[in-house]
Amino acid sequence: MASSSGLIHTACFFLVGIRMWSFGKKYGYVTQIQFFRDRFESKALGYLMFPILVGLIIPYLLVGLMGAGNYIFGVTRGMFPGTFAAGAVPAWLSGLVICCVVLFYVFFGGVRSAVWANTFQTIVFMVMGLVGFLVIADTLGGLSEASAKALEHSPEKLQREGLMTVPHFISYMLVPLSVGMFPHLFQHWLTARSAKSFRLTVIAHPICIMIVWVPCILIGIWAAGLYAAGDLTVPPLPNGNANPNAVLSAMVKKFMDSPILIGLFSAGVLAAIMSSLDSQFVCIGSMFTNDFVVPLKGKVSDSQKVWLGRGFIVFIVLITYVISLFETKSVFNLGVWCFSGFAALFPIAFASVYWKRVTTAGVFASVIATVITWAMFI
Repeated sequence: MASSSGLIHTACFFLVGIRMWSFGKKYGYVTQIQFFRDRFESKALGYLMFPILVGLIIPYLLVGLMGAGNYIFGVTRGMFPGTFAAGAVPAWLSGLVICCVVLFYVFFGGVRSAVWANTFQTIVFMVMGLVGFLVIADTLGGLSEASAKALEHSPEKLQREGLMTVPHFISYMLVPLSVGMFPHLFQHWLTARSAKSFRLTVIAHPICIMIVWVPCILIGIWAAGLYAAGDLTVPPLPNGNANPNAVLSAMVKKFMDSPILIGLFSAGVLAAIMSSLDSQFVCIGSMFTNDFVVPLKGKVSDSQKVWLGRGFIVFIVLITYVISLFETKSVFNLGVWCFSGFAALFPIAFASVYWKRVTTAGVFASVIATVITWAMFI
């Protein structure tokens, strides 16, 4: 899946992203719904897609909040015995702090602050992720020793789970098409300064995917072997099974001795999460004002747009935060489910720029079919 992401994401940037940039520059589009509404000359299509895209964004936000809550809870376990239950910072508190921090710099700094924060956060989480990976590998005796232990005690993690059929395998290869319909990325495409802005992304993205995914996958495999051997304790779920969302924090707590290093690595984890949340927060507000309020009310002042957008962002973030307090799904499974919904909408974007005979009725049918099939797997 990581390999297909590196290739398919880049193809989407090159084949669809640059074309969308040209439309955005020519017609002044800011959101994908503005483009689709004009491309198919249908306001109804915009009203249909708005709640669907917002509904898909919520589980995307959930992945970040749940991941952060589980990580912070696990890595701080035992540090605050007289303050919190289990001596760890609870997930509800870490999620609340992250939401408030991101909302603060997005509201007061706008898009520019989100862009600069993304740049800094990306550097932090990639550098600290590599450092943390190397430290864990060294503590385990090196890459070969760590992998050998996983092979000995949990060999099933080094092969495809169960009897995965070819169609099932290919379906995972298609999940990365979701990048072509992410609202925040679509917005970046439409508003990019020039076509040259895509050059570095197309070249560097596969490399960055490798830098991020390979350490994460290997740490997960090593953790499975250590857990099977009884050398790693992972906080349990209510049903007694090990919590897959708490594996990283368990590995960090056990195999990183330096509190400073743990703190820096944790900053990298939170940077990765926040770098995704801020762009989506900005995008949600922009979608609400441009795709819902303006088409309904007509002319709206800039001040009204700002406050309406902020209000809607807070509303969606609050809903997501409350859901995160009760959701217990695996972050990976939740992500695949969420991204599958975006991927199912990708043919609309591709057809809109490469198939002149695509019809409005066909687009409506595609969107409705996506909603029905996606909802079946809730």
